[in-house]
Amino acid sequence: MWISRVISPSLLPWNNFRIMFSVDILTTELSYDTISPQRNQLRDVLIGLHEKGLNSREIADYLNAHNIRTRTGKEWYHELVWVTINKWKKRQQRLGHREVTIGEVSIDLGEGL
Repeated sequence: MWISRVISPSLLPWNNFRIMFSVDILTTELSYDTISPQRNQLRDVLIGLHEKGLNSREIADYLNAHNIRTRTGKEWYHELVWVTINKWKKRQQRLGHREVTIGEVSIDLGEGL
């Protein structure tokens, strides 16, 4: 989350006021641009097999039979397949999510600015 607080004083003597406001930007917006092509390819394989109806154990067996290893070079097991697919699904749901809120706005008309 990024928060910006802005104070904008007027430098002109006949405009003796300042406006203070805050803008809060909350984003869980994600992108597939920062993910390596190998991981994108693995995602496509995992999601594709899952959409064809294979369960986690069958997907793990398929990946191991085709010598497709995890990022750390280990064999797949069904819990890891399930967690990985679940993370990709959650990531897909968060794509494009952004909230912008204008916080408190105040105008100070006091002397000596």
